[in-house]
Amino acid sequence: MNRSCVLLVTVLFLAGCGHRWVNSQITDPAQAKARLASDTSYCRDVENLLEQRVNIQDRVSFDPTVVGQMSNYYSNYKIENTRTDVFERCMNDRGWTGL
Repeated sequence: MNRSCVLLVTVLFLAGCGHRWVNSQITDPAQAKARLASDTSYCRDVENLLEQRVNIQDRVSFDPTVVGQMSNYYSNYKIENTRTDVFERCMNDRGWTGL
């Protein structure tokens, strides 16, 4: 019983992990797969350009107080959300819809 529960949780976890992209403008599956790889690579490059512009001082607060650490956490949270938004917007602009 315990083994089956672990298997079930693993399957559910893996089923929810993938982010599937669909482009309604492309009907050929082979072409869609190639274009998805190309567009994903391009959008990751755009996302990485954003990361390179973020200074390490913007990521780390050297203030040991609770307020300083909260500021550090919030800053990192904002940066990560911005990265996700940049990637998703890039994919959307290229005709892809995330499922």
